[in-house]
Amino acid sequence: SSDVCSSDLKQLHHLHRPDRLSDFEIFLVKVGRLFGAKEKRYLNEWMVRAIAFTPDSRLVVSAADNCALIRDVASGKELAECNAGEKNITCIAISPDGRTLATGDEGRMIRLWDIPSGRQLAFWEAHDAEVTAVAFSPDGRTLATGCDDGTFKLWNLPTIRRKLSAMGLDW
Repeated sequence: SSDVCSSDLKQLHHLHRPDRLSDFEIFLVKVGRLFGAKEKRYLNEWMVRAIAFTPDSRLVVSAADNCALIRDVASGKELAECNAGEKNITCIAISPDGRTLATGDEGRMIRLWDIPSGRQLAFWEAHDAEVTAVAFSPDGRTLATGCDDGTFKLWNLPTIRRKLSAMGLDW
């Protein structure tokens, strides 16, 4: 069982794994008491590997297997599904402006997704082994990624965007 708290400390997401099924629960907490509804949704047979809030705490993203789900916190409504193909998503991060989701996966890939549509913006092979960590810099211009082999890299996102644009692949 693990808990993740939103940046404003008003909402708590609680995850646990009964009988190898991922039980994704949202608890809305304010001043130490439960004020919202609890939602349960079985995502699949495997555990939820990562969860993150947008900076305004209106949306939450959870990742399990090869899929990241973007949800509205207030309603619990699923807004989008980000499918990463055959490899499991291992880590996620949301940009400081709340508009971009970064995912890392077992296949050494980094993917960028639009929030809230879930549209894939870009992807590239980032490491020689499983990506285990992703984080945006406070200004959102740099993405840090870590790997199973102990290495980490810093990616200049404006430079990547310019290179993709030159190939006609700008997001």
